[in-house]
Amino acid sequence: MQVKIFSHKSDPDGLGSVVLASFAYGGGVSITLCKGIEELDEQLSRFIEEKEYAPFEQIFVTDLCPSNFILDSIDSNEALKNKVFIFDHHKSSMDRITKEYSFLTETEMKEEQKCCGTSLFYEYLVKQSKLLDKEATKTFVELTRLHDTYEWKNENNADAYYLQILFQFLGPWGYFYHFSKKLENENSFVYTLEEQIWIKEQIRINQQKIEEIAHNIVVIEKEKTRYGVSIADYEYRNLLADYFKSNEKNIDVLLLIAGDENRFSFRSIKSEIDVNKIAELCGGGGHPQAAGGELNQETLRQILKFLN
Repeated sequence: MQVKIFSHKSDPDGLGSVVLASFAYGGGVSITLCKGIEELDEQLSRFIEEKEYAPFEQIFVTDLCPSNFILDSIDSNEALKNKVFIFDHHKSSMDRITKEYSFLTETEMKEEQKCCGTSLFYEYLVKQSKLLDKEATKTFVELTRLHDTYEWKNENNADAYYLQILFQFLGPWGYFYHFSKKLENENSFVYTLEEQIWIKEQIRINQQKIEEIAHNIVVIEKEKTRYGVSIADYEYRNLLADYFKSNEKNIDVLLLIAGDENRFSFRSIKSEIDVNKIAELCGGGGHPQAAGGELNQETLRQILKFLN
């Protein structure tokens, strides 16, 4: 079976879905990783216009949701829409979708539990008997969910946090190859000695880098809210937020401008502040505690306007 998957390239959740697809369908999976919705729309637009979908029996989009225009394009294409399955969990995407699509699963909560792209996709694959309910895979999916929803903080689950550390150390494709092999060869999910060495080294690098970034942060106060603004690589967005939360710095919201990925990210340091609403004013979106979007000329203009 020839299978195509489009997924988010910037975190363990996006790559977790790709690992599952490879595990479920073997070598017949074609993978496209996207930085965000703007790049996803570009890729899907060409994919549809040039009828690149023709040889594929199934087409998955995970941890991202295309724009309404692309969703309508899929919905109006009878040769395509029965092949497409989209799994996303972002509140900002749900808020902008104005009608139902048969191929779209857009769920933020399920059975009083927060979802992620990987957990939604895993549930589908198990129901379709494409994956066995293997212990190592179940643990990998749950750790990915805990990390992506930030529930690992409440449960103090370091194993979930270590997925992000390994993602940093290995990079997107290294993460994909490593965990695809790990799930294939192991019955239970345990970090090996080699992985523990990688984790320890990356944590050391992170601590050094985060202190350097934090030292140079610019604080802007607007309407009694203090925004800490930093220019840094995208991979440091959550680690920097954790640093400010644990060190009790006088910052309410973190804004990270990431030129390496052309992304901007808002993180709520004070939990009562809904950064999704702020990100939407700047052309992005996401979750109440973590949101962001594509960094381009227009969104940069909106960010500067918001901060002034």
